Amino acid sequence: MLNTMPAISVIVCTFNRAHFLGDFLNRLETHVLHSNLDAEIVLVDNNSSDLTPETLADYKANSKLPVTIVREERQGLNHARNLGIRNARSQLLVFTDDDVDFSGTWLKDFADYMQTHSECQVAAGKIMPKFMLPRPEWLKDSMLNVYGQQYYGETPVDIQFPEDRKSTRLNSSHNPLSRMP
Repeated sequence: MLNTMPAISVIVCTFNRAHFLGDFLNRLETHVLHSNLDAEIVLVDNNSSDLTPETLADYKANSKLPVTIVREERQGLNHARNLGIRNARSQLLVFTDDDVDFSGTWLKDFADYMQTHSECQVAAGKIMPKFMLPRPEWLKDSMLNVYGQQYYGETPVDIQFPEDRKSTRLNSSHNPLSRMP
C-alpha cells in the first residue's frame, strides 16, 4: 500500500500537545475511515519537548491508516507545513490543526469538491471556535475571527488572483501562514 499514491494526504502539525493528541488522532482516524477515501496521515512534530514523539509513535503503531511521522526542528508552522508537504505522497493535500472537531463529511466533501473543480488550487472550509469555558459576554460575534473563525456562508466563494502575482500583497495580520517577528 505504501507504494501507491493515496487519493489524499491529511497533514497535521503539532507542538507539545501530547496530552490532547491521542483523542484527536483517534477522532481523525475514525473520520478518515468513515470517509471511505484512500488517505494517508502525515504527522509533523514541530520540535516538541513533551511526550508528543512517543504519542505519535504509539498512534502509528496501532493505526489502520498509512501514517508518516516526521520531525521539524525549526520552530514555526511554516517550516512544519513545508516538511509535511515534502513528505506527503498525494497531489491533494489537506491541512488540519490538532485541536479541531470535524463535521460529519468534512474530508469527503473536500475531496469531492476538488475532484469536480479541477480549476481550484486552494480551498478552505468553515472554522468555528469552540470554547472550553463559557464564552465571555464581552466577546461579540464580530470579534470571533481573532479566535480563528472563518465562515463565508454555505455557497463557495471564488477568489481571483491577478495575473501578475507579484503585485498581490498579503497583510501579515490576515495571512495565517506568516510568522510574527
